[in-house]
Amino acid sequence: MRKDSLSISEKKELALKIKAELEMEGFKTSWSDEIGIHVEDLPIPKIVPFDTAKLTISVDENYIYLQSL
Repeated sequence: MRKDSLSISEKKELALKIKAELEMEGFKTSWSDEIGIHVEDLPIPKIVPFDTAKLTISVDENYIYLQSL
């Protein structure tokens, strides 16, 4: 393991902090896996051609990945 790598428990702790902060801001969240969070019912501008959106946030090594679905 690299010196700057996060352990799985550190990744979980960081993901939990992100989830708690999002929920304090009023977002609905759920776990996608041990270190991933789904953010649902995002506000969508009226000019886009879809009516639902989901954001997935994953904690990995020294990065936080964001993926919109």
